[in-house]
Amino acid sequence: MYDLLGDVATAERTVLRYLPLTFRLVSPRPNSVVSGRPRIQLQCIGAAPYECEYACAEIRSQTRSVGSACGARREGAPAGPLQFSVYPSSDVQPGEVLSISVSSGLAGLGREFRDTVGPLYVESSPKLTAVYTAPGVILDFDATRILFIDRYQQLGVLDRATQAITWIATLPPDPAGRVPTYGHRRVHAGPVSDGDRAYRPLRGLSLSPFHSRIPSSADVVPAWALC
Repeated sequence: MYDLLGDVATAERTVLRYLPLTFRLVSPRPNSVVSGRPRIQLQCIGAAPYECEYACAEIRSQTRSVGSACGARREGAPAGPLQFSVYPSSDVQPGEVLSISVSSGLAGLGREFRDTVGPLYVESSPKLTAVYTAPGVILDFDATRILFIDRYQQLGVLDRATQAITWIATLPPDPAGRVPTYGHRRVHAGPVSDGDRAYRPLRGLSLSPFHSRIPSSADVVPAWALC
């Protein structure tokens, strides 16, 4: 460039322009259906040379604050996104729509960033809510109950309306001459294959795995249990 007298001069300046922080809803994904007290995972992402050192989040529905939490980067942690979790302080209510307000700042710059992520929809049907909260792997279900097996390989029945659990081992046997009170009326008469496990009928009423800790008594495991 030239000065007023026509002499040539140069000037060099370095300008640092920081990008705004980015907030992401990691889990559940936006527009998901949730129930109970879901764990909500968030990420705060900074652009080099700046990192997200801390972040706070508040869960809100249409009418109330549902919960809040903050996360901070541990000393010596490697550079990268800051990930933290927030839980509702109480069970979310059917029909609520949740949004998560997230805020953070850049250390030393005195600048705060805010954003809202979501939404999350709370399941409004108690019967469908039971599907999300079943305490194990669902094996079978009908309009009112869910048959599941938990991590200890115990069989249980979950009432879809009240979410009360009844363990199969505590159920009394069906009266003689009656079909099982849960499930269909077809009695299996031959072996059934399920992947690498085979099952055999016992007394015409139930199926039991050849190698499993599932109770094998005909009075305990009904015919429909592992079909």
